[in-house]
Amino acid sequence: MGFSTMIVGFFFIFFDFNFGNINILPDLIGYIFIYFAAVKVISKMGNKYFAIFKKTSLLLIYLNALDMVIKHSSVLNGVINNPVELQGRVFLVLFTITYLSIMVYMFFYLAKGIELAAEGLDNKSLAEKARRVFRLVFIYSLSIAAVNLTSIIFFKHSSPTISIEGLSALLLIIAVMAALIYVFVQVCSLLNRAENTFS
Repeated sequence: MGFSTMIVGFFFIFFDFNFGNINILPDLIGYIFIYFAAVKVISKMGNKYFAIFKKTSLLLIYLNALDMVIKHSSVLNGVINNPVELQGRVFLVLFTITYLSIMVYMFFYLAKGIELAAEGLDNKSLAEKARRVFRLVFIYSLSIAAVNLTSIIFFKHSSPTISIEGLSALLLIIAVMAALIYVFVQVCSLLNRAENTFS
């Protein structure tokens, strides 16, 4: 129906594997998967929330394409997004806030669409799961925003930099990865249940 395809898209969004300066799982590909999955869902279910979800995923495709152009441009990269310079920090702060806000907005409409469709089938447990998973994604996104913005504003890094060593660093990495995997598994669980319920 389309919800299972969204799982692939969210895998690209949640996980970053870098090979040098190249991200093997770019967010752009994830949002393309999500957009086409949304088109498929809308063709089966006439839900106003899914329509907004589709438009927002398209906006995130453009935003991620812009980000890739900047990062791979010899003219723009290190100039417009240089965290050492004031204008670079302003750009990175605005870009981070805009990106994460739109991502949360997109997921809100996905969760509301699932909730509305579940209530139409009197499936209260799925509707409640949609609400719970949205709250989880919202809290997770706020945490990511806080870490990224602190790194940009106070430490002049475009991405979080950790200077902890030894066991503390290992425990911190394990805790962060566990939180990331937990949120991703909850999102997958919601989408899998939606796929099974609405098919």
